[in-house]
Amino acid sequence: MKYKEFAKYVGHLMSHTFSTEDSSRTLSQLLHASMGLVTESAEVLGELKKHFAYNRPFNVNKFKDELADVFHYLTMANNMLGIDIEVLMNINKAKLDIRYPEGYSDEKANNRDTEAEQKAVSQKEN
Repeated sequence: MKYKEFAKYVGHLMSHTFSTEDSSRTLSQLLHASMGLVTESAEVLGELKKHFAYNRPFNVNKFKDELADVFHYLTMANNMLGIDIEVLMNINKAKLDIRYPEGYSDEKANNRDTEAEQKAVSQKEN
């Protein structure tokens, strides 16, 4: 399935679409998507916790299932705001290109130029 097909499917599941005329309802749906992102992300982390804290075998299928749930809620939020996934990818890449021009390093991770990152992000947003 392609992303645009999935986004349409997620949109079909949503109780309503984005509307500037009913901002409280729209924000309620965006809150739902945001809470879903947090709770499903916690479930992703929970799968790792089971392995490292409780010495259970790592369940890659359950991990993938939880990542898919995160992706669902991310798509829901994107639909609400009319954001295409490629836009988010480009924004993230622009920021990381500034942060890690030659690849990851602990030094660069700990000494970020957040002003330059935000400038790069704002150029990608417009």
